[in-house]
Amino acid sequence: MTFLLFANSDMVHGVSPVKKVVRFVMPQSRQHRFPRARSSVGAARALAVRWLADWGYVERLEDIRLCVSELAANAVLHGVPPGREFSLEADADGPLLRIGVRDSGGGLPEVAQVDVDMCSGRGLRLVTALADDFGVTAHCPGKTVWVAFKAGCPRSLVNEGIEGASRRQSVAWRGVGAAGAHGSEGEAVRSVTPMVRAAASWFLAQQALPRHQTVKLLDGDFRAHLAFLMPQIERLVAEAPGGGVRATLALAGVEEARRRLAVAERPGLRGEVERVRWLARSVMVLRDHHDALTGGSP
Repeated sequence: MTFLLFANSDMVHGVSPVKKVVRFVMPQSRQHRFPRARSSVGAARALAVRWLADWGYVERLEDIRLCVSELAANAVLHGVPPGREFSLEADADGPLLRIGVRDSGGGLPEVAQVDVDMCSGRGLRLVTALADDFGVTAHCPGKTVWVAFKAGCPRSLVNEGIEGASRRQSVAWRGVGAAGAHGSEGEAVRSVTPMVRAAASWFLAQQALPRHQTVKLLDGDFRAHLAFLMPQIERLVAEAPGGGVRATLALAGVEEARRRLAVAERPGLRGEVERVRWLARSVMVLRDHHDALTGGSP
């Protein structure tokens, strides 16, 4: 949450005071409870990603998703007594993220030494390897198992920071065409791909209407990303031997994206939100096709 404080500077040489703007970014905190069920593991993972995208954290999302999965799974399997719940907690303060899973069960988790041929027991070892910090806080009853990440400064997709994110994407897509992404351009594409994917996912998940400025900037970002993806997919399909169902579906996705790009701006905020939602859907679909055709490389 960003607060703007307006303060008047002192009058100098008879000149009227100048209004200064001081921005304070307040820490973010959210919590949600889940039942003791296997389906809660995926639900906790998806909610954590949604929170982070909402706050503007788009770095290290895959590491965080894996850690949340492991902590939630351990809570369901070992930490939550029958009939009870566990809670997912997330706190963000500048570049630091802390995510915890609290349950009411007894005992404390331990990072075990696992033999090579064992099929389980590696969850917490993976968590400690991915996170920047890991710990357990005991309660009465239960405990909170938490991880912390240095996730970089939030690139807010819902406040003033979106302009900077938009400019970075525009630079990354500029000059990257059907010939492919190589060298420094390829690195630029890799750096913003998680951002645009997170932006599309966040936009599609919104229940309330975003601000008009947010919609306009995301419209430009999605258009730029689609303009990069469409010739890339067409080139990959042309180079793929035999084509097949995957190639047919990918080309159909490209044609649908072109149709959506040709839709004119609509009157009113609701109309524009609906139009840009279709672009966000095309971004998600074409990214999946692109990853399937390339094995995940940009």
